[in-house]
Amino acid sequence: MSKQYMITTPKANCKELYEKKLQFERMIQALELDDVAK
Repeated sequence: MSKQYMITTPKANCKELYEKKLQFERMIQALELDDVAK
């Protein structure tokens, strides 16, 4: 396993997890706003 691979793979995973985190945060915010609107 090359050093470059050991750097790029976790970076890609981190970016993917960050994007998923943002999706969840937006979903939670939308649900909270919907709950307040009721």
